[in-house]
Amino acid sequence: MTPVLVLTACIAMALIVFRAATQAISIDEASTYLLFVGAEEPLHWIGSGNNHVLNTALMRLTTRLFGVSDFFARLPALLGGALYISACYRFCRRLEGGAVLRWSALVCLIYSPFIMDYLVAARGYGLALGFLMTALVADCATVSGCVLASTALGLCFASNFSFAFVCAAVGASLLVRAWRERRVPSSRLIAAFVLPPILTTWVIAVPTIVNFPRAELYYGSHSLLETGGSLLVSQLAHHTAWLYLVPALITLVWWARIWNRIPAAALLLAAAILGTLALHFVAFHAFGLLYPMDRTGVFLVPLTFCAIAAAAVVPGGWLRTAQVGALVFAAILSVALMRLDRFEEWDFNADTGRIYSTLQCLRSRHGVSRFAAGWPFFGAMNFYRYVGGDPLAEVADEAKADAATEVFVLDSDWNPTVVNARSLTVVWRSRESHAILAASAGAAARLEGSACF
Repeated sequence: MTPVLVLTACIAMALIVFRAATQAISIDEASTYLLFVGAEEPLHWIGSGNNHVLNTALMRLTTRLFGVSDFFARLPALLGGALYISACYRFCRRLEGGAVLRWSALVCLIYSPFIMDYLVAARGYGLALGFLMTALVADCATVSGCVLASTALGLCFASNFSFAFVCAAVGASLLVRAWRERRVPSSRLIAAFVLPPILTTWVIAVPTIVNFPRAELYYGSHSLLETGGSLLVSQLAHHTAWLYLVPALITLVWWARIWNRIPAAALLLAAAILGTLALHFVAFHAFGLLYPMDRTGVFLVPLTFCAIAAAAVVPGGWLRTAQVGALVFAAILSVALMRLDRFEEWDFNADTGRIYSTLQCLRSRHGVSRFAAGWPFFGAMNFYRYVGGDPLAEVADEAKADAATEVFVLDSDWNPTVVNARSLTVVWRSRESHAILAASAGAAARLEGSACF
């Protein structure tokens, strides 16, 4: 079965590399580059919710070494994806419940459309997921294994601050397990789990943490129920949540059936999940910090799949077969919902690269020189100016554009009133998103029938 697992992991890696090379840049990726990466000053230390420190610093390195492009901006995320996929492979290879269980668990972990999006996007989620899984599969029976796990958790936090509580919960769970196993002297064990994350955080993230404004902590949910709903919607790509109803019921019945035989690995993962939720509960009620929502809670998806798979190794007749079948169903569903040409969260940016090429064509063929973009496209249009090859002048923010602006890049859903308010004419509509190009009266007459569209 090992060759099948290796092939499954290699295909997943090839898919995220393909997506990183071919997908258009999204608003959040572009904003990260424009705000923190592209400037000569070291702005990657600035405290901001959009600044995922380690990812931003590595983006700065890769784009300076190799040039600016969609792919090179996403290289740090691909590094995280490689770490994540390899760690998931190691986790699944260790499962003792049979070939079908190992394969279905691996597919659920690495082909989830929700998770895969963030293994591609030039944000800190891919690195954070990679380091989190690396910590979970580390061998904490040795001092070096403990150091590896705790260092990975420190790097996970430095990659994305929204992973802070899950890093703490996973670290505590690993420490307790190692303490109970008594294979490492207690003083060395505590030092191995405490010092590395403190050092990595101090070196990489402290300047950002110190200057992090509380106002940036605005994204999240107001209840754990809302958190769960947002993760279901993201995992199922906005398909109906009842698709997971039967597998969820089977899982609950199975855990109730084996409650006194739950394997140590499954208990550790369950403790990490419950510990994470408990920390968020306390933070919400004591300090008003919002619960995670969709992408900021993405870590709960792999932890849940790992816990389910780890518990499914217990012998249990037809009910255990049903549990493995539920994982197989979830794996098939993940592959069926997989997407290769866009991010679910930023689907309105599916063709920003093509739109920018169209603007270049309008300039070269028709002499259009004044462009503006609504907020869904402003960052992406200006990101592509750095990619090279005959860049446009800066694309203005639509809200600040003056009367001389000739062509506007807008979203018909997000910018519904701009066309009428500015007396524009729609000259092009995207077939892949809700993007439109709208021109002023003078420019519209010149662009009628243009070969650029």
